[in-house]
Amino acid sequence: MNMRAVTNVILSVFAALGMTLVEASVTDIVTIASGSDRYSRPKLNNNNEVVWAQTSEDVTTIWSNLRGQVSFGSFEVPDNTPDINDHGEVIWRFGDGGQGPDGIESNLRGLIYYEEGGALDPYYDTQRINNHGEIIWSKNLWPTGYRAEEIWSNERGRLTYSPQYTSNRQTAINDSGEVVYVSHSAFTEYYNILSTERGPVTNDPMWEWQPDINNSGEIVWAQKIPEVGNLQKWEIWSNIRGQITYNNVNDEFPSINDEGEIVWQHWDGNDYEIVSNIRGHITDNDVEDIRPDINNLGTIVWLSNNRKTIVGMFSVSETKIVIDI
Repeated sequence: MNMRAVTNVILSVFAALGMTLVEASVTDIVTIASGSDRYSRPKLNNNNEVVWAQTSEDVTTIWSNLRGQVSFGSFEVPDNTPDINDHGEVIWRFGDGGQGPDGIESNLRGLIYYEEGGALDPYYDTQRINNHGEIIWSKNLWPTGYRAEEIWSNERGRLTYSPQYTSNRQTAINDSGEVVYVSHSAFTEYYNILSTERGPVTNDPMWEWQPDINNSGEIVWAQKIPEVGNLQKWEIWSNIRGQITYNNVNDEFPSINDEGEIVWQHWDGNDYEIVSNIRGHITDNDVEDIRPDINNLGTIVWLSNNRKTIVGMFSVSETKIVIDI
């Protein structure tokens, strides 16, 4: 008797007894990584693979929750946040940010970008990859006299052409190849969100940064509350839905999936917690939970415990027996 026939027999017995098997989805919060001195912001793909950088005794390496250690050798960049796409390609920055060799590397393709060192080094928070394998990063052009940081692609080359003394950082890319980033001029006090496809997303005397974009083209970011002066208080905004939060506190580091769910870190008066625009509070504890990332399955990962732990909330499918009365 094959497995399908066995299953049908079991279901028939349950039905005769007035019982039904039901698939239910529950959430489970688990510790993904701990024990190192420091962790970077974790990133995940739609297969629930999570990647991060971890530093122990001044040695930084790249890790995966499914494959273990991905890179070997120290990269001397403690805030080196890697990225991963749905094909399992992981990218990261290597180097020391100084005079030694620096660049972008892939676990599948090896070297993507390489510099001998100096001011052409890629900036640490800008390497991103989409599901078509396009990789982007920011590097500055100071030695050339141009004095600006621009966005680059492994496929399209240089993507931005900004005025001198402009910094373009904090990038995100979707599967259509649209890149969003933060642009800041040394001659102003403001940060704005720009897109390689649409130009300025914001263009006002505000501080707006930490953008993310989904495959529908919705962009989210953190915007400083103007009424509080120099105090660092932020709200979450969307280019489609407008202002998302009205808390008059720090709401930062948003991440959005293709279903339109947004998660961010929220200051509750004691520490940071993780909050969703759909599910509300994801965490409510006495440790600091920061820098979340969300995928299309609704899985959320974040840093916890002063960057010493990576935590995730996964949806788990369970089979339950329901008794028909």
